[in-house]
Amino acid sequence: MTNSTLTLQPLWINHIERFPERMRPRLYGALIAFLLYGTPIPEKLLPYLGIILDLIDAEKGDSPDNSKPSAALPAPATAIPAPPAQELEYLRAFTKACSRRFCLQYKIDRETFDRAARAIVDYWQIGSLHGGPILHESEDQFWVHIANAMQYEFAICRQFQHAGNRV
Repeated sequence: MTNSTLTLQPLWINHIERFPERMRPRLYGALIAFLLYGTPIPEKLLPYLGIILDLIDAEKGDSPDNSKPSAALPAPATAIPAPPAQELEYLRAFTKACSRRFCLQYKIDRETFDRAARAIVDYWQIGSLHGGPILHESEDQFWVHIANAMQYEFAICRQFQHAGNRV
């Protein structure tokens, strides 16, 4: 293979950066080997990289030729549309009001909380995964939806971090 250029999407990097520092090189290595050479992801790492693999599969479903893998992925600006201003305002209000509680509850820092909340909102904007961007009719609906998503994200991440010490 002559071209080994690869661009990792910010959403993937944010996902991997949530795991313990000692696991990250293995996760990055497995993902890069999979993307460049088609090397299967080790079974122990599948729970950690499953979301990224789902996003890649969804992206391949949109490409005209599914039989050949792409050497370089599209630029992040084209992959994730910017959320509407109203959704960003809901996000700002949510992070301002709930960050302290979530940080204490899940023993995380504010930066991790903010990155996770923004990654969730960005994920909702990927229309190919949901049949269109997920938009909320009211701030209350947004708060319920993102609070559930954040709880799920940190409950799963925490579970995998404890299991990650044995990977």
